[in-house]
Amino acid sequence: MRKIIILLFTVLSAASCRSEKIDDSIHILLSEAEELYKKGLLLSGHEREEAFLQSAFAYDEAMRKGNLENPFVFYNAANSYLLAGNTGEAVLYYRKAESKFPSSRQIRHNLSEARNSVPLKIERKETNHIIKTVFFFHYDFSAGIKFKILAFFVFLIFAGASFLLFRNINYLKTLLIILSFLAILFAGSLIIESMQPIEGVVIQSVSGRKGDSEGYDKVFNEDLSPGVEFKVLENRSGWLYIKLTDGHTCWIPEESADLIN
Repeated sequence: MRKIIILLFTVLSAASCRSEKIDDSIHILLSEAEELYKKGLLLSGHEREEAFLQSAFAYDEAMRKGNLENPFVFYNAANSYLLAGNTGEAVLYYRKAESKFPSSRQIRHNLSEARNSVPLKIERKETNHIIKTVFFFHYDFSAGIKFKILAFFVFLIFAGASFLLFRNINYLKTLLIILSFLAILFAGSLIIESMQPIEGVVIQSVSGRKGDSEGYDKVFNEDLSPGVEFKVLENRSGWLYIKLTDGHTCWIPEESADLIN
């Protein structure tokens, strides 16, 4: 049952992700980015990195001009940044892609590769096992997909309940109970997700401070390197109060990082 649900929802996720409409001018930019990426694969040294960087910039421009929120574009941009040696942007865009298409194994694999390239290694706390067990789909589908599925379940529940007003069918009652249970699970997952703090990635090497200015002492001996991930606890006058994946907190300038969601 669980495998069938995950397979069905994965197909729905992929279909939804690919349905985004893109203007011709944006298609041109995306084609240019793809050609630069292919060119980079044939080069070496500095020319190779430069081609991948230009490819990444073209993807960035396409996303900015077209206001794209497409996981496949995020993924391609991340690949270009990773091969160009820009680990921070690579992790950022892999995380953006993952947030839109969490069930993609390829995105998760490449994100893991990018994380391994981050110079500063910070311990990652394990996923909440209770959430992973009860809401087994919580980390596999985006909020948008879960909302659509919840709306579909609610529609079926009301349609079935309306039908029961005219005919008393036992198996339909059982089906409605199952649908109601699934709807509660998805609603709970969405509530949990809405309570999560904003996340981000360090883009420029930066010192974590004890307060919201350069005058405060450093928290760590080493700078936070590009690719370090965090949760935002507070935003104050151009400074972010962040929590790292190991639980430590510090302040960093807002311009040194970018947000995922």
